Amino acid sequence: MAQEESSSFFVAIVLAIGSLTANTAWGQSDTQPTMVEKPPAAALQRLSSLLASGVFTVGDLEQIWAMRAQLHGSLGEFTRASPEIHDNFLVLFRVSQLCAYIGQYVLHKSTPERRAEAYSLGYQVASRAIELEPNRVEGHYWFAINMSGYAVEDGHLKTLSMGRRILQALDNANAILPDYYFAGPLRARGRLLYKMPGFPISFGDTKKGLSDLRKAVERSPETRLNQLFLAEALADSGDSNQAKEALFRARGAPELMGIAEEAKITRAIAELERSL
Repeated sequence: MAQEESSSFFVAIVLAIGSLTANTAWGQSDTQPTMVEKPPAAALQRLSSLLASGVFTVGDLEQIWAMRAQLHGSLGEFTRASPEIHDNFLVLFRVSQLCAYIGQYVLHKSTPERRAEAYSLGYQVASRAIELEPNRVEGHYWFAINMSGYAVEDGHLKTLSMGRRILQALDNANAILPDYYFAGPLRARGRLLYKMPGFPISFGDTKKGLSDLRKAVERSPETRLNQLFLAEALADSGDSNQAKEALFRARGAPELMGIAEEAKITRAIAELERSL
């Protein structure tokens, strides 16, 4: 593969699934901690200390996720603290999800090296989570998200096999539980397939990609990110009327995601509306 094609390949990966850390769904059971918009100062101080020490329990990680918008300063140093990550599935996949959030929302103005550091930890712990619980969806899903970020930030732009590993992880996630993370496996794979170059350059498939995006909306129509990604694909295919309908639904859907995530989705909706 030529360098230019290779670069486009992995940029497409980041465009395809780089925004998918935007949902607060937490586990395979679809239970999730309550988002705390104004947490007590004492709680924030305690969690900041835990992040600095790198020692925490599953319950601590749940609280950190619920208060993540107020912990950006501490989260920025999390991956450099040599965290003590217990060999426990629940800890591993939660750390992996947190790494994906850090790479996208906490370190977005930092260096590619810092973001690669977060994504690298994320896909490594997700890989171990898969080893422990291969029939659960979380490890596969967060492996795909973190590896996509790492591939771009660390400059791994020549390896087609890495892209296939990401697709395989999303295939596995869809085979286990496509409804996870508000239809996240369908949303991620659909966006990836739609945006990737097709044969003979790569494995992209616009027809299959659009089908997955429609299924994601069918399974979780209240998720603004699902409606947005479908609208983008419809607009790109030339169907501006259906794209506008999807954006209208996105505008009217509840804001189910975190503070940083919702702000980014709102900006993306407005930008696409202006282009139609």
